[in-house]
Amino acid sequence: MRVFILILPFFLISCSGGNSDSGVAKTGTYSYEFVELKVCTTEYHSFSNQTDYCAALLDDVLNKNCAAKNRQTEFAQNCQ
Repeated sequence: MRVFILILPFFLISCSGGNSDSGVAKTGTYSYEFVELKVCTTEYHSFSNQTDYCAALLDDVLNKNCAAKNRQTEFAQNCQ
């Protein structure tokens, strides 16, 4: 069975003047959509900050229990 996954993360992160405080959520546009062809879709989600984006990646209800492995990978790459 072939599973096609479409990942559309768009990161337009605004830069600040060199302050790298990890306790502050990065702002900009964060979005994603995962589609497993003929199986399910998370639908398109867009957020104005990294905190909400990362929380959404872990939300099974919001994402219709779709593409859990891909969402976990995205979280590991962009939220830790």
